[in-house]
Amino acid sequence: MASLISASEKTGITAAFNDIFDTFKREIVVYKEPIKTVTDLNMDMFYGYDLPYEGKPTNYTYTVVSGTYQAMIRYEDDMSHDTDSSLNTTIPDGEVRVKVKEDAMNFIESGKTEKITMDNKNYNLASEASVAKFLDSTFYVYHLKEIK
Repeated sequence: MASLISASEKTGITAAFNDIFDTFKREIVVYKEPIKTVTDLNMDMFYGYDLPYEGKPTNYTYTVVSGTYQAMIRYEDDMSHDTDSSLNTTIPDGEVRVKVKEDAMNFIESGKTEKITMDNKNYNLASEASVAKFLDSTFYVYHLKEIK
């Protein structure tokens, strides 16, 4: 079956779609579970060492594991709202949609993602990645829920 779009047109449209991403992208920081490193073995915890625990140095450290990636961020227009009847107001539930490239998706999917930070707010993953394809462009979409 013949294609309605030639190969050169497809290349041009795909490049324009990638330019849209590059124009509107913003940074997000993805935090993974930290790495716990034992720095000094404290022998007082073993049988026969009766010194009290107070005042002993910590024998491990945590190393932050994070990555900064580019994403298109969209705050949902059609969010569900919780209504507070005592104030007669609506409160958005804080969902956000982010579209990322493959490198960010690989980092998010490997190991445990603790939070994603953007616009001075913290978010948890509320969905798994869904693939968004357009001609030769592939992006991955996540829904995030604000941590209150």
